[in-house]
Amino acid sequence: MDTQKISLMKLVEAELRNRVEETEPELSKIDMIVRLSEVRSTIEDLQQGRKASQGIILPPVKKNQVS
Repeated sequence: MDTQKISLMKLVEAELRNRVEETEPELSKIDMIVRLSEVRSTIEDLQQGRKASQGIILPPVKKNQVS
């Protein structure tokens, strides 16, 4: 490869690194929002399950009952 192509490749590489560094904080924010959304959904599912289980009335267990 000649010097001009190598220089151009290094310039392109530097530009790509710069763009990654600029967008990385924003991508981290988006990732955190997605994770928080997943946690919230899980909590809501657990709360729904808890509410549903509290509504179930089980018959009392009789002592000395033979199956």
